[in-house]
Amino acid sequence: MPDVLNRYLGGMMGVAAGDALGGTTELMWYDEIAEKYGVLRDIIGGGKLGLDPGEVTDDTYMTIAVAKGILKSGAMGKWTMPYDAIGDEFLAWIQSDYVNDVGKTVSRTIRHYYQTRDWFSAARLTDEQLGGLSDGNGSVMRCVPVPLAYAGSEETALEIAYRQSKLTHYGELAGETCKIYTRIILDILDGAELKEAFLSGIRGSEYEHLAPATFETVPANAYIKHTFRWVQKVIMEENSFEDIIIRAANNGGDSDTIAAIAGGLAGVYYGYEAIPERWKEKILRRTEIETLARKLYQFNQAWRRIKQTT
Repeated sequence: MPDVLNRYLGGMMGVAAGDALGGTTELMWYDEIAEKYGVLRDIIGGGKLGLDPGEVTDDTYMTIAVAKGILKSGAMGKWTMPYDAIGDEFLAWIQSDYVNDVGKTVSRTIRHYYQTRDWFSAARLTDEQLGGLSDGNGSVMRCVPVPLAYAGSEETALEIAYRQSKLTHYGELAGETCKIYTRIILDILDGAELKEAFLSGIRGSEYEHLAPATFETVPANAYIKHTFRWVQKVIMEENSFEDIIIRAANNGGDSDTIAAIAGGLAGVYYGYEAIPERWKEKILRRTEIETLARKLYQFNQAWRRIKQTT
């Protein structure tokens, strides 16, 4: 069983590994992938985004932003809610040289933020312009740092997961799925098996009684209801970190995000050491990601001490 720090490193690197492998096959059909690659097993870059080998996309960059925002919220003993700090990190990322992909909901909300100077108002405006269709997967893909930071305080973790979703994605299902995702990770950190934690996490939600995803019934697109059903499929049908990520990446569609979301869960469960070294050594932001994972672990240790004395 991985130790706790190993799980933190696994969760953060799991997102990046899934993102980097799935980035090659993003927007491809599964049969097109099979024809071109057979089974894609290695991080090679390329794809529709023309990625360098080991280059990550918005899935990982926004995960990094959430982690940095949370860490800033606890700096110097302030322990404030992290939303403004996370939003500042979104702006720093969108103005950086690392923007190779950005979802329409996030990009619109950032533009609206410059008008409103309030993230929640900006997200509401985006939702109105999209006709209520802001339940994309872009807030779940970046959610891993929340349960890692606030483990030991479920109520706080669930609230922050939900509200960090609302910074860009006003849709209710996106926020609720962030809470489900967070609850699954909290259960894993408490010792639950991966599949058991997943089924427990979706219990009572609209995901509970849905049939397994198939290419004929569920498009592997950016709608979170579809994305999360594909995450469920690969989690429930595969039995190792590597097999989960390979399966997700070779499904195609929004494969980088499906693999990143699944990679976060599998990384926390199986741990850092279970992620193939041939993948980790390719990740271009490896040092930063691993440093943030260690800092989130330290943040959580301090957070637990604070909660014990209040």
